[in-house]
Amino acid sequence: MRQALALLLGSLFCSFVAICFWPVDFLEFCDGEEILFAHPSPVGQKLATRYIHSLQKTSVEDDYYVVGGKLWGWEERIHSLGAGLPFTQPRNGRYIVHSGGMTVQGGRQAISPLFLRIGNERLGRNEIDLPPYKKYAAYKEIPKTRLTLRLKKNPLGCAALESAQKRRLNFARQEP
Repeated sequence: MRQALALLLGSLFCSFVAICFWPVDFLEFCDGEEILFAHPSPVGQKLATRYIHSLQKTSVEDDYYVVGGKLWGWEERIHSLGAGLPFTQPRNGRYIVHSGGMTVQGGRQAISPLFLRIGNERLGRNEIDLPPYKKYAAYKEIPKTRLTLRLKKNPLGCAALESAQKRRLNFARQEP
């Protein structure tokens, strides 16, 4: 009986230690070196940004995914056809022109770090969509900021405690 209890307690302790120190990708939102928000990001985690193009004054939507410990540019939807916008097919990707504008898919581009220049009500109108949170109107909360998004591997236990303290950006969870 004592051996079984000791084995059970030892197994629980080892499991607890393994979980606390298991390396996990965290998506960090930074202003300079200050981490404003951190979120555990499993493989396949989607991040979408939306903004108004400064020259064309049309909306642009970018989709990124966490794959292999990197943030990958997956698709860009541009609601216009005009100067200053892509016009050729990316290597290893697709360029699709449609009546509402154009879509650029693929291209195998890992982006680290990703820099976002946050505008304001007049320029940019940047939004960030990070499930399971609601869309974040960055242009209202942190206007005229240069936001850096990066993936960082942290031990799960330490990073979970750290990320709970780094909530300066008001991402609100979506209601089910």
